[in-house]
Order: sequence, then structure tokens, then C-alpha cells
Amino acid sequence: MSTRLKHLFGTVAFTFIMATSCIGQFYVNGADVIVTANGTMSVITDSVIVDNVGNFENDGLLYVQRDLVIESGVFDNREEADIDNTVFNQDNLTADADPTTIFRVGQDWENNGAFTAGNSTVELKGGDQEIRGTSISAFFNLICIGSFPDIKNLNAIDADVTNSLDLGNIEFATNTQNLNVTNPDFLAIQRNDGYVSSLDAGRLNRATNSTNTYLFPTGSSAGAIRYRPIEFTPNGNDNRVYGARLANVDATTEGFDVSLYDDVLCAVNPQYYHRLYGNAPANLKMFYNPLDDGTWDAMAHWEGAPLWTDMGNPTEVNGVPFVSLEVGNWSNYTDPAFALAIRQPQLEVGPDIYIEPGNFTDIPGAYSGQAPADIVWDPPFDLSCDDCFDPTATPLTTTFYTLAVTLNDYCAISDSLTIYVLDELVYLPTAFSPNGDGNNDGFRPIVVDDNIDFDSWEFSIYNRWGQLIFKTNDVNEAWDGTYNGEKSALSVYTWYTTYRYADQQEIKNQKGNVTLIR
Repeated sequence: MSTRLKHLFGTVAFTFIMATSCIGQFYVNGADVIVTANGTMSVITDSVIVDNVGNFENDGLLYVQRDLVIESGVFDNREEADIDNTVFNQDNLTADADPTTIFRVGQDWENNGAFTAGNSTVELKGGDQEIRGTSISAFFNLICIGSFPDIKNLNAIDADVTNSLDLGNIEFATNTQNLNVTNPDFLAIQRNDGYVSSLDAGRLNRATNSTNTYLFPTGSSAGAIRYRPIEFTPNGNDNRVYGARLANVDATTEGFDVSLYDDVLCAVNPQYYHRLYGNAPANLKMFYNPLDDGTWDAMAHWEGAPLWTDMGNPTEVNGVPFVSLEVGNWSNYTDPAFALAIRQPQLEVGPDIYIEPGNFTDIPGAYSGQAPADIVWDPPFDLSCDDCFDPTATPLTTTFYTLAVTLNDYCAISDSLTIYVLDELVYLPTAFSPNGDGNNDGFRPIVVDDNIDFDSWEFSIYNRWGQLIFKTNDVNEAWDGTYNGEKSALSVYTWYTTYRYADQQEIKNQKGNVTLIR
């Protein structure tokens, strides 16, 4: 049956099991319209408008090819309302307590009045869609239909979900607003590949009331497309709220400089970070994809100083595609910025070593930290391996060795030692580094045996122009790399030493070069 209904005053009830089709605009002008149970009404090519305190009650199937507009009055959905375009609510939009009640919406949802969701489901079935208006919509169930790159947006207003949120395969962009899931069931959010993205202080908030693990499926399509979730595991069963946003940018651009960190760390992830919110302790878990993000072994929080601060020893779990890091009972959310980080590795190649000519020695190198990407000895000569921590060395002459370890693009560390080949009792290093780190900060001849006495001793150093810059007659005095109180340039310097042992008549002279490095 086909009818054309424009203006209705009074009560109309559609009880037909077959479809009732209305071609053109269906305008409820102060009337009562009821689509009864098992009834079907289709409004083709135009909209349904409820005005002048009209009342439209749907107990069956209502299909609207264009908009559903409630200007003044009530639209009460008790079964299924399928709207191809936009829902505009200026007055009163209600739904039944029956959980089978559903709104299927093809375009946007605009609520400027009162929306009572009951136990209904709102299904956003279109591609890119907006939730907007001047009144917050509190959905009972919200289902997002579509596939990437479809985006459902909050436009300048928050939204609540009081029962369940199904993200499907889409991006739900809160922008600078909040999407609040108020049902404390840890399974209240479902997804396939969908995620929630946000900007600035916008975020996904979840209510909790158990010690179960709550997933925050945060991601972003701004720049590199990333899904990097967060998990909170509260330490109590009381009512709490936690929030999360993936900031898919270098944290420096939002005021959290990744070059500022404490002495425990050597790098903070510049690719992305999270803003996290909480009001009580919880185990906090972050995820990364080593193929895309590199490898990280620490978690950092922006604090006080201000700088990035190590959060303690995390528990690491390797998975595919994600590796997770988790710290327990975290309670400091004063600043919301959290990021992956790398701890400063520790490297020690041991003290200087003395050997007789033709002998060998093992270098007792020790390393702790993230697995390195590169290990290089310089020079690489006379070593059993030049890419290991503890090679066997067989130098023919006194040699200064440096081991450089690179973790990734952000972290590197080095340490040095000298292996002295003993053809004399007095030896001099070939390089030193007066940088105040306590290693090789001074340059002086090394006397192999502390019991040796000298009748005479002179040690002098000249720069490349032959200018005397250091001289001493004290066997224990070292050059600190300065001249007239100023730091000397990084360069090669020539040294001379003249000495005579207490029990010998022969005056010995030695000459060589030393490289000043820092």
C-alpha cells in the first residue's frame, strides 16, 4: 500500500503487517502517530518531522530514507527505527527498556534536547559520521559499523556510553572531547580493529569497580597510522575512573621535551606518547611494535623538574605483534604524559692491563642493558673478535682500545682501556680524556712497580707548534689537559720524559705522542 501523508492532526495507527509507504515528507503536526507491533512504515525520498508537540510512537519497523527531525514533541522508539540520513532531536527522543530496541543511523546524530536511551542500541551504520549538538547523548549501547578509513567523530561535545561500546573496525575520533564508558564491566568495550583517537586533553574514559584488566584501545590515523593500547589493572574494587589518549606525535611538540630525562634514562620515545589519567593506584601496561617502533625497555613519566623520570623496573612480555611493559601500583597522574624509554646501559671493559711482549690477555668486558645493535672495538687489530665484549688481545705494542656500543638511533655508550706491553718499567698511554668522568682524566707516565725510586725525573709536554705547555719533576703529577687555566684543544701533543732509577747510572729518555680527547 502506498499513501502520501503530509499533515496529520489526531491519531493514526499503522497496524499493517505489510509495508506502509509514504512518498514525500511525513509531517506530524501536533498529532499522535503510532506504528504498532509488527507494523512497518517506510517514508521514501523524504523526512519524518515531529512538530507542534506531536507524538510519534514506533512499536514496529520504521524506515526513513532521509532525516528524522523532532522539532517539538516526542519520538518514542520501542522497536526498530532505520534512518538513512541524520537524526535531529530538538525536544524529546526516547527509547524503550526492551534491549531489542534499536536506532540505525546512516549519517549524523544531533541532540539538542532530551535523549532517554532506555536499554536501546544506537547503530552508526554509515561511513564518516558525527555526534554533535548542545546536549550530551548518553547511549546505552553504541555500535559503530564500517571499516577503515571510516571515522565516527565527536563534534564539540562529549558522549556517554552507559552499557557497551562496539568499535568494530572504525576510528572513533573524540577530537578534544571525552568519550565516557560509564559501565564498570571490564568487557564493556568490544572491537575488531577499531580504536579511539583523541587530541589535546580529549580522551577515552572508563569506569572501573574491579581488579580485572581494562583495555583502552587507543590509536590514531594522524601521521603514521598506529594502534597502541593501554591497559589499567586497578588494585581495588571501589568505583574509579581512568582515562587514556594516544598522542601520535613527538611529545616535545606538546610541551614534554624528549631530550630532558633523568640519569637513569638515555632516551625517550620521540614517535608517540600517551596521556593517562587516574584517581587511584593501578598496574599500568604499555605496548609497542618492535618492527615499527624499535625496542624499548623502560617506561617514563613527565614529572616536577620538569623532565622524563624512570618509572621503575617494568615486567616485559614478548608477543606478536606487540611487546608489553608493565609497572605495578602506579598512582602519580599529576602530569598526564607517559612514554616508552630506554635505560642508560652500563659498560665496563676493565682496568688497564700490563703484559709481557708476545703474551696475550683476556679483556674482561661487562655490559648490562638493552640488547645492542652494534659492538665495535677501535682499533680492531690484535683482537680475537672486534664485535664482542670480552675478546682476547695480543698487541705487539702498547695500545689504547675503545669499545663503542650502539643500542639504536638514540643511545650509545663507550669505555676504554690501555694494554701496556712491558719492555720498560715506565710507560705512557697514547690518549686521555680529561672530561671529569674519573677515567683517564690525567696524563702522566705509568710506573709499573710502585717500589721503584728515581734519582731524577722530568716530564714535559709540547703542543703542535713546539710550545711548552706542561712540565713537572714530580713522578705523581699528571697533566690535566689545560694550559694557563684554559682547556687545551683536542689535538695530538708531544711528550718527553727523562729519568734515572735510584740504583742505576744510566739516564733514560722517552718521547712520544698523546691524543687529547673528551
